[in-house]
Amino acid sequence: MLMSGRAPRTSLFPYEWYDSPNIHFLTVQDFENLAAAEGFHVERRYFLAGRHKVSWLPNLMAEVAVYLVSKG
Repeated sequence: MLMSGRAPRTSLFPYEWYDSPNIHFLTVQDFENLAAAEGFHVERRYFLAGRHKVSWLPNLMAEVAVYLVSKG
C-alpha cells in the first residue's frame, strides 16, 4: 500500500478490494480507480482527520474521505 497506493493483491489474496470475501479495505487510489471504471468523475475530494483537512498522504493521515462525484 505504501509504495503503490493500492490495496495489495497476492496469489493468496487475488481479489480486488471490492470483490473480496473478507473485510473490504480500500485506499484512496482504489476508490478513484473504481469510480473511473464505473464512469464517474471526481469533482472534489476532501480528506479529514478529526476536524482538520488532510492534504498530504491521505491514505496514512486521513480518517475519512469525502467525495463529490458526477456521472460522465
